Amino acid sequence: MGTSISSIAEHAVGALRAAGYMESTVGQYRKIFRYLAESSEDGMWSDGVGEAFVAATRPDGRPFEHNYQLSRERVVSLCADFAETGRFDLSMRADRPRMPEPSHDGLCASLADYMRANEVRGLAAGTRDYYARLAREYLLHLERIGVDDVDLATPASVASFMADIAARWPNTSTYHLASNFRPFLRFLGRDDLVEALALTRPRREHRIIETLTDDQADDVADACVGGGVAPMDAAITLLALTTGMRACDIVALCVSDLDFRTPAVSFVQRDEAPALDAFWLGGVRAQRAGPLPRAGGEHLQAAHSGEPRGLLASVP
Repeated sequence: MGTSISSIAEHAVGALRAAGYMESTVGQYRKIFRYLAESSEDGMWSDGVGEAFVAATRPDGRPFEHNYQLSRERVVSLCADFAETGRFDLSMRADRPRMPEPSHDGLCASLADYMRANEVRGLAAGTRDYYARLAREYLLHLERIGVDDVDLATPASVASFMADIAARWPNTSTYHLASNFRPFLRFLGRDDLVEALALTRPRREHRIIETLTDDQADDVADACVGGGVAPMDAAITLLALTTGMRACDIVALCVSDLDFRTPAVSFVQRDEAPALDAFWLGGVRAQRAGPLPRAGGEHLQAAHSGEPRGLLASVP
């Protein structure tokens, strides 16, 4: 009989905490275990499930960022160890290649001081490793361009480093690189280098979410009116789904903005002057649904003149 991934995750979380791992790291492992379980049809562990999970890519076909991919591989390794031996090997990977170090003593001393300072700050091990890796890459870049002392580094060295590492790490966003490189420049007390980093205009990438199909919209509506979602959350979701209103506009709504007879919502869209009227769309099954139930089965009652319908009956 196989072992469920959720059971392995439960034991792994206990082992990680017992070994003294930071709670942020434990939370990251827990999240990846959940993704692994969701990737399995029956939630059970097998070598095939692990292999498919490691080989998976982002929805757009691009590989995951390096550190995140290592975490996925680590979780799969923990599952394989537990399935075979009933225990977890939480030791550091002995086969990890040694990172290259700067050859000049001054650059090595700066890196060592930075690593000690981050340890004193109590940063998680994964954060310290990644911070040190970016600092090490920068110091090696300084050596390649003929600089052997961080005090002699110029703003131009930051710009050339960002261009170089972005080309060598194409699957990592420049925003992510800058966020993990900036602490080293601040540690050095070099405000000019921090400003130079900002001038490289690091960008955060967001995948554009595809528009829901009619069937998907109906599925969302069914979930909201089925009793499995809290009434207020369901009402907010259905309001956005059936009118296309943005979250910031829904948050700013008042009861006086609702016309239960039309039915319509009148509001001033944020950052825009004209008042808009949003009408309930007819293509979602929420329009045919009754009021959302309260906990205990009682329906929400609306204290308004007129008769609320559909999701309107769920607005407190």
